[in-house]
Amino acid sequence: MKYVYKRSSTDYVIGLEADGSGGGYNVVPKSVDPYNAYEIADVKAYLAANPDKLLDMPTIETETAIANEIVSLKAYLLSTDYIYPKCAELGIDVATVYANTITKRKMTRARIQELEATNG
Repeated sequence: MKYVYKRSSTDYVIGLEADGSGGGYNVVPKSVDPYNAYEIADVKAYLAANPDKLLDMPTIETETAIANEIVSLKAYLLSTDYIYPKCAELGIDVATVYANTITKRKMTRARIQELEATNG
């Protein structure tokens, strides 16, 4: 069964990867879907024997959202990296001409550090 996500006491998704991906197979009572390959009791027995296979989806979703935000913030920094060499080549004071961008970059770096500390 690999990993299991418990939606409710009568609705499970089995066969997931540790990160919650992989599509999985939905297990509900036979009264809801008589063609289910598994019974709810089978899933509960599996989890009783393998409690480490029960996924905490809210935590996984939060970690994924944090990782996605970090990627987005780093993309912003990358997209504005050109400013420093441009100003150096043209002899422009970057702090004067790009003051708003510099402020936003500092805030972006601080947010990345905050998220990385949270996500460990």
